[in-house]
Amino acid sequence: METDNIYKVLQDKVEIVAGRKMRTPRDFDYLSARIFDKTKTYLSPITLKRFWGYLGEEQRKKPYRNTLNTLAIYAGYTSIESFTGCIDNNGCSSSEILHNPDLQTAALNKGVVIELKWSPGRCVRIIYEGHDMFRVIESQNSKLAAGDTFLCYQFIQQQPLYLRCLVHNNSAPTGYICGKEGGIHYDVVELLQRAMASSSDFTCNKNTFEESVLIGDDGATSLSYRVCHDGRLYFMKQLRPELFPNHSNRVLLQKEFALGKSIEHN
Repeated sequence: METDNIYKVLQDKVEIVAGRKMRTPRDFDYLSARIFDKTKTYLSPITLKRFWGYLGEEQRKKPYRNTLNTLAIYAGYTSIESFTGCIDNNGCSSSEILHNPDLQTAALNKGVVIELKWSPGRCVRIIYEGHDMFRVIESQNSKLAAGDTFLCYQFIQQQPLYLRCLVHNNSAPTGYICGKEGGIHYDVVELLQRAMASSSDFTCNKNTFEESVLIGDDGATSLSYRVCHDGRLYFMKQLRPELFPNHSNRVLLQKEFALGKSIEHN
């Protein structure tokens, strides 16, 4: 496989792990920080821009082995040699480490509602009833019907969802695959609604306040506002819009808020 093609496949793998395409200077700043967080090796935004060809072909040069090695490690491989050994002449990997966000059933509380979507136009809402059992409560354009029950242990974004012991219309238990082509997208609807309805203004929409002023937009994951509510000024932190659909990001922000709230402020 040609070197340029290997670099392109590596770029694609890195972007999948980072969760965004490298299109703007801010994207490269974000990637540089994420690479350092994971590998403890610093690759400057300029180095990354050169590797992606963002600065133009005249600025592009053969990357150092350290750069390739670090990018491969960030993408989930042990080295650049490990990465190149896992791809064939078409740029396809015979095996792959999944970096997609996942949701473990064991982490759910009974009564949590999850929305599942997959192509073409399928949308199903399920409620967790405990012991890995889910019940369908709404279904659009899907063979699954309200009242169906099934077992599931894990949800992975953009991967097929395998249902076990599906009982459909009182039939005998069987298996079922959602999103066989392209995978599924899940969202924890009940948890999101609860967070937005919370008495805390920490993650609310800024438009619900009497006044809001953006005071910081350079954070890798969040935006900062000075807001006025009931005549009092508050500091509000909000996830970047592109990160908000990810359940894990919302949970981390809520945990950050809970930690800050537990600290005595004088």
